[in-house]
This record gives sequence, structure tokens and C-alpha cells, in this order.
Amino acid sequence: MLLILLGIAAILIPLGGYLYLKFREPIAVSPKRITHTTKEWSERIPFTIYNRSDEAIYNIWIKLLMVGIDIDFKDIELQPKFGGKFHIMRFDCLDNCKKDSIYLLLRDLNPQTTKPLTINIKASKSENNQILKIFLQIKDYSKEGARVLTRKNDNSYPFTPPENIKLKTITVYRTT
Repeated sequence: MLLILLGIAAILIPLGGYLYLKFREPIAVSPKRITHTTKEWSERIPFTIYNRSDEAIYNIWIKLLMVGIDIDFKDIELQPKFGGKFHIMRFDCLDNCKKDSIYLLLRDLNPQTTKPLTINIKASKSENNQILKIFLQIKDYSKEGARVLTRKNDNSYPFTPPENIKLKTITVYRTT
């Protein structure tokens, strides 16, 4: 009986590993939750976006859902560490549930690469010791290349957000 169970385990364990690699999402973000508990101190918190696939991934939408204290979008700064001309757009908005959210749109991410980012959260002006939680989630991505339209000295990058949002501000992070 023990030999039969060991034989079945010898088949199922490699099969499970194969299925995990085959069907896991190619894009991931870590950590999935950030907690800011200090009101007197600002805080710098790193997070990373991973492309775990063997293909380039395009139009990657990351949602940062803010729960807890009311915070002004300007009190949350993003520091991308990207090269090239254009790589990331930030949308400060209300999501489809009317919750404060930040959406990040990465134009592309090469195979088997990571992109580190840092969130700077400014000290709270509140008198209370409240907690801010930011939940990070990959909302959408594409395996097809992103379109860029050009006209004379203008470029346009058409996109569609992954859910209905009420836009407040857009920030384009670009380096030259």
C-alpha cells in the first residue's frame, strides 16, 4: 500500500509543478499589501512588478487601492526606476466602487524581468493614529504589443482602463 502511495506521489508532484508553471499568471506584484501606521513619519516602501513569462508583456495595469484614512493623492509619491523614453503612467481616480485608487499603466515589461518601484507616503496631518492600507493588484495585461500613434512631433498611446474609473489626475513618468 505504501509503495502504491509513493508511486502516485511520484507522478502527482511533478505534474503539480508543471501545471503550476503552465497556468500561473505571467505578471505578479509583491508585496500585495502595504500598511502605513506612523502618522509623524513619512515612509518609503519598495514594491516590485515581475514578468515571470518567456514573452514580453504589454499594457500592464496595476491597481493600488487605498483603505483606511483619507489621504490626498499628492501625499503618495511614486518613484519609478526606469530607463528609456516612456514607461509608466499614473491615474489618480475613484474606482468603480468609488474608492480612492491609483492605477499604474506600464507600457511593456521584457521577459523574465522585474521592475522595482518605491512609494513615498508623506506623514499624516491627522491627529488620530489611523492606519493606511494599500492593496496592490494586477488588473490587466496583454501579450500583444502596445500601439503608439505618431503625427509630426506628437505621439499618442491609446489605452482602455480595466474598469470604469472617475479620473482625477494623470501623471506621465518619462525619462529622456
